[in-house]
Amino acid sequence: MKIYRRSIKKSTSMYTLKPIVVILALFLLMTIGNLKGFLVFLVIELCVLSFIVACTATQLFYVVLTENSLIVQNPAYRFWYAEFQFNTIEKIEIGYKGGLSRPYIQVMTPAKKSWRYVTDLVDERDYPDLIQTLREKGFTVETPGLHHILNKHENL
Repeated sequence: MKIYRRSIKKSTSMYTLKPIVVILALFLLMTIGNLKGFLVFLVIELCVLSFIVACTATQLFYVVLTENSLIVQNPAYRFWYAEFQFNTIEKIEIGYKGGLSRPYIQVMTPAKKSWRYVTDLVDERDYPDLIQTLREKGFTVETPGLHHILNKHENL
């Protein structure tokens, strides 16, 4: 079994959350003089922050390769995972749309295409090994837009 996963603390999603938390904390500090305003803003801030964290957690997927299956797992929402048996996989797409997006994996089977799982918990340096391993197992792996990430870590 091979697991392609990095710490949640090192994910791009958590890195982008830090400035948001700091800004919200500064706004909260500005209302300390007024108790009623402080409590109202605290409730609003907690609601906004909860929503942002819940949305961010939808991008925290990692990949597990077992002897006969590929598993895409989300550690924040443990119920949210997909397991694909190797004998049912036709093609795998590991892509990157560019800009502020993050790499994703999509598995095509004869029945249907899977979701595009945003694999923010797969380290960028692990993509060449993941792609090579999947190709060695005989899968067609397409990498649209991923050449930026692959070229960046080519000489490591």
